[in-house]
Amino acid sequence: MKTDTIVRLEFAALAVLAAYFFIHHDFAWYWLIPMFFAYDLGMIGYAINNQIGSITYNVAHSMLVSLACIALYAAWKPQSWLLFIAFTQLFHIGIDRFLGYGLKYSTGFQHTHLGIIGPRKR
Repeated sequence: MKTDTIVRLEFAALAVLAAYFFIHHDFAWYWLIPMFFAYDLGMIGYAINNQIGSITYNVAHSMLVSLACIALYAAWKPQSWLLFIAFTQLFHIGIDRFLGYGLKYSTGFQHTHLGIIGPRKR
């Protein structure tokens, strides 16, 4: 099996587990749909320039944000909204990376850590 196939399957598993834990913590499953699209609002930074766009996109798509939310949930008096953010973001990241969309470089939206995406790939 090719390495990129294994990585994609790992991220598909991440999305499935995030959805499972989201529902297991009594969040309504249908919130996964609008929240899936909410994290792509990080693309708005590209309206300013590639540098700002890559920063805003990468913050919205970084697993460090999810992990920080989980750590804060564990350390503080439990706040369910932290798990809501963590699980919806991990669900989004898992699907994005499964589809081949990675974190962005400041050289342009199509340049990701997983390779070039879109028409420039050809």
